[in-house]
Amino acid sequence: MGRCFRSTIYGQGTSSLLLTNTTSAMSNYRYRAIVSGKCTPADTSAEAVLTILEKPEVTVHPVDRTECEGGSVIYFVNPV
Repeated sequence: MGRCFRSTIYGQGTSSLLLTNTTSAMSNYRYRAIVSGKCTPADTSAEAVLTILEKPEVTVHPVDRTECEGGSVIYFVNPV
């Protein structure tokens, strides 16, 4: 498993895995399940890739503008 920063992993050793407090730094982490039992060999699943979609945020706030009637003002937002 990939190294988690502030994430908490629940379910290790069970049939399901829960990741909480995921961060964008964890995007593209890869996970596999390894199943073992009394008989050998153990079996390993294909990779599952974690994709984290970031929340939109305003990084530059607009400033106040004064314009005469009939004029134009443009405000820009830069997506992250």
